[in-house]
Amino acid sequence: MSPALALDAPTERVAVTLLRHLEWQHDGFSLVFVFADVGPSLQLADWLDQRLAMQGRALRRHEAKDSFVHDPEAAVDALVGRLAELSAQPGGVWYAIQRHPGDAQWNRARTLFLARLNERRFLLERDLKRPLVLVLPAHFRAETRAMAPDIWHKRDLSEELRWLRDAVPTSVPVTVEPLATRVAADGSLPAFAEWQRMASASAAEQAFLPTAWSASNELLAAGRPGDAEHVARGALSLARRRAQARPDGSSDRDLSVSLSNLGRVAEAQGDWTQADAVYRESLALSRQLVERLGGTPESLRDLSVSLDNLGSVAQAQGDWTQADAVYRESLALSRQLVERLGGTPESLRDLSVSLDNLGRVAQAQGDWTQADAVYRESLALRRQLVERLGGTPESLRDLSVSLNNLGRVAQAQGDWTQADALYRESLALRRQLVERLGGTPESLRDLSISLDNLGRVAQAQGDWTQADALYRESLALSRQLVERLGGTPESLRDLSVSLNNLGRVAQAQGDWTQADALYRESLALSRQLVERLGGTPESLRDLSVSLNNLGSVAQAQGDWTQADAVYRESLALRRQLVERLGGTPESLRDLSVSLDNLGRVAQAQGDWTQADALYRESLALSRQLVERLGGTPESLRDLSVSLNNLGRVAQAQGDWTQADALYRESLALSRQLVERLGGTPESLRDLSVSLNNLGSVAQAQGDWTQADAVYRESLALRRQLVERLGGTPESLRDLSVSLDNLGRVAQAQGDWTQADALYRESLALRRQLVERLGGTPESLRDLSISLDNLGRVAQAQGDWTQADALYRESLALSRQLVERLGGTPESLDDLAVSLLNASAIPPGDAAARAEAVDIYRRLCTRFPDTVRYAQRLQALSGENGAPLGSGTMPTS
Repeated sequence: MSPALALDAPTERVAVTLLRHLEWQHDGFSLVFVFADVGPSLQLADWLDQRLAMQGRALRRHEAKDSFVHDPEAAVDALVGRLAELSAQPGGVWYAIQRHPGDAQWNRARTLFLARLNERRFLLERDLKRPLVLVLPAHFRAETRAMAPDIWHKRDLSEELRWLRDAVPTSVPVTVEPLATRVAADGSLPAFAEWQRMASASAAEQAFLPTAWSASNELLAAGRPGDAEHVARGALSLARRRAQARPDGSSDRDLSVSLSNLGRVAEAQGDWTQADAVYRESLALSRQLVERLGGTPESLRDLSVSLDNLGSVAQAQGDWTQADAVYRESLALSRQLVERLGGTPESLRDLSVSLDNLGRVAQAQGDWTQADAVYRESLALRRQLVERLGGTPESLRDLSVSLNNLGRVAQAQGDWTQADALYRESLALRRQLVERLGGTPESLRDLSISLDNLGRVAQAQGDWTQADALYRESLALSRQLVERLGGTPESLRDLSVSLNNLGRVAQAQGDWTQADALYRESLALSRQLVERLGGTPESLRDLSVSLNNLGSVAQAQGDWTQADAVYRESLALRRQLVERLGGTPESLRDLSVSLDNLGRVAQAQGDWTQADALYRESLALSRQLVERLGGTPESLRDLSVSLNNLGRVAQAQGDWTQADALYRESLALSRQLVERLGGTPESLRDLSVSLNNLGSVAQAQGDWTQADAVYRESLALRRQLVERLGGTPESLRDLSVSLDNLGRVAQAQGDWTQADALYRESLALRRQLVERLGGTPESLRDLSISLDNLGRVAQAQGDWTQADALYRESLALSRQLVERLGGTPESLDDLAVSLLNASAIPPGDAAARAEAVDIYRRLCTRFPDTVRYAQRLQALSGENGAPLGSGTMPTS
């Protein structure tokens, strides 16, 4: 006896439905439509044939030959001519004309075939005494309905089968299965329509549950979670009645799957309590079936899937201990099935999925060594499957997902060369799949994700031209999918993400008009999705992110009223989500970020009491998350950031004891993370920032020895990062800031030679960054500050000619930035400082000084609550010609 063929879960669900129909209806005529991609349809036919042959009712299979395309009417004649012969033999008729789905001539032939067969419907019903299964391309449902309305109306069953990917929680930054692929291109809901037909029929109790499972997924994709829940609950009620009436393995398994189906709907709505409850009941049934059936491969696999479902709930709630436990049990089952089944493709693929699940747990906990190990094992399995299966679309897609997983590990460790290589290999596979599959929605979406991944690499390396090109190609695909899919929720959300990506490019380049336009379009989509989806947790969170993006634009332009308004709306949404979701880790962390945003608004306006209150609430959340999550790297880093925020408040208020305490606690966390994470670039950079903060306290207290020590340690880390990261723009800028810090120490100690050397190295880096980044506002401002630093050295040494040249170059940059940025408060403040520096050069420039005074008067009028401007204006009444530093020194 040949071994049983293994199917993936979606194909298996369709297969079981068809098998039951062919078993129950084997003696009379019935008509079934299967709309399927070529690979799944062939697997489905083999699976059905193997089981029906054992019952003596093997399928009578007919696969259309190349001649079909030239004379489809002859194919109809041949089929009708064989009706009596086919009726005399047991088994259904499998008539497959799904080959070459993207070929126009084949599609015309299929259309003509259906029209002629529709004309012979009477002969079919009269002369064929067996089921007829017509297999057509996955996209051909609408054409079938239009060209063969009579036989379509007479159909007993229709199913759709595509290449599908594994579903994963949306909170994890990995590729997910687009539910939109389950919505027909014309926006119809075929499975839902089929379920309604079955449910309204006189024999509703005999309805096929797999159709309901497909219908609920379809409705989720169409943005109708309420209807999806209604279908899922109806199917569950039917499954319970069947299980009570006929308690056997089949009915109990249907009940388990129906529970899982309702769990997925609950997950989509953010109802984690409900999801957890039904998944646990499903798991209990799966364990019971394993014991009852003696651990058959199917029952063990179902148990593994149930464990994975519970793992996704634990993962979403930040319970990594629970997630790790259930994923490990699932992995053990997957390894057992691989050994027991001799390494079938399905069992190997399931093993790779289990490894990916554990990889996500390790990734969330900052265990990059473990994440790398399990992702590499998964990658090896997927390369093996590609070779073994001859590069089927599913195997190639799985390989591309594994490459992306390892790319994220490399990205987290700052290995941009490795990340780039992995992402490029994944991109090549996805371009190949788009061409091979004729540009299906799933393949186009995958391509868009790969372009985004490479865009982030380019962005991290400061290659904004490349990032812009990749993000624009991704945006074009997103717009195409919105139009093609009729604006499904997923396609609209993907478009919103693409707009945000391009918005960040524009923001980095100082094009605030473009950034504002992109963010506003994204915000409009987010508001539309909230209304359309009834305010699901994901849609509300996306809206809060869009509001924060607009807030960052307003903040950069000094429009603190607008920034305050959008940040407050975002904060309100996040408080609502914390209450609704029961305080999941993600919702609490989002709330903490919103509090920080409003804290920065208060800080900029000099309202230190309000800033302190907001930062303290954020700090309390950060401490709570550290305790709840067991001190994951992300939670510890967030705590470190919160401590730094409060440290700045204490520093601004002159409470150096408090600032020192907060900065030291932050520094201790940074050192702990460096040791725990093996010195990742992010952890080393955070450590350097903490050292600089302590240096600023020592500097303010005149402890130049301490300041020199911590600034030197920070500088050493930043030189190391420049070398390790290949000189990314961020690492070079950080190095320049550290050089400036040590330059100020040398300057304070009167070591002008040392100060000059440090400031000159910093200036060289900043000129390099201006050229490399195309003159972004930040790079130009940094260059202006470096020129001022060297100007002070020249002025202190009496070199007025050199000081004048440096100050005037800085002044020209400041004027350029005021014009370019539309006169933001920071740019005006910097211009005033440059004017005062220039006015200090003998014999003095009264006009420049008067212009600076006027700027501060306007700033005080515009922002009366910002204390710093009032202090500057007051200080000018006793100005003694000393050079000024910029209003806000560049920081890391």
